[in-house]
Amino acid sequence: MESQEKSNQPRISRRSAWYYAVLIGLVVGLNLVFLLYRDDVAALIERGTGGPEAAKDKPVEAQFVPSVTQLLAQPDTDLTVATFEPAQRLRPPYRVVDSVSLSGDAKGELKLAYVRGIGATDLCLNAKQRKFACGLMARAALQNRISDEPMTCVPVFYGGDERRFSCRLDDGTDLSAYQVGTGCARPDVLGRLSLEQPLQRARSAGTGAWQGDWIVLRLEDLERTEKKIKTPRIQSDKADDDD
Repeated sequence: MESQEKSNQPRISRRSAWYYAVLIGLVVGLNLVFLLYRDDVAALIERGTGGPEAAKDKPVEAQFVPSVTQLLAQPDTDLTVATFEPAQRLRPPYRVVDSVSLSGDAKGELKLAYVRGIGATDLCLNAKQRKFACGLMARAALQNRISDEPMTCVPVFYGGDERRFSCRLDDGTDLSAYQVGTGCARPDVLGRLSLEQPLQRARSAGTGAWQGDWIVLRLEDLERTEKKIKTPRIQSDKADDDD
């Protein structure tokens, strides 16, 4: 009876026993490897995922996406900047045309981006309604600032064939912001947001053309006005002679 009961119990074959032994050996071996090299394994995992801090920043909701207005507020990241066209490197001597136009290194004339300037022959009115040569003053301000310093100018497209340049000296001075801050230029549509602070400083201090709240007289307009005034006088003098 006992021998018959023993024969009815399930037996494990040698092949199955060998499989079990190999499986147990693999588990024990992997545990030993993990215990011995767990620091290295953790470093590899963090390197692949960017670490715990990077994992926190992975959700799209946590990422900062700048708006178009914020991009326009930064000249260096403006949507009109020609990122596919290389920047120009300029070196002295420079030739300054007016408050926002210059050339250097025998290159063509460059016009500063984000600003509207004052013509070299323009006149302005101060607080006492007296004329002063603000155009020459604004040109001299740009000439004195750039002096003999090299600069880098990034092309900016304004639409059509018009192209201007955002220029910075090697010391980091943005020439458009500098001219606005000295009252020698005003921000245009693209520079209105980014140049608001230097504009307010110049306006509050009454520097440059802000001495008379930016009343600029174009030389050609003055000449045209004088011609219109003189013409009736000549006609009236002829009429008097005929009488």
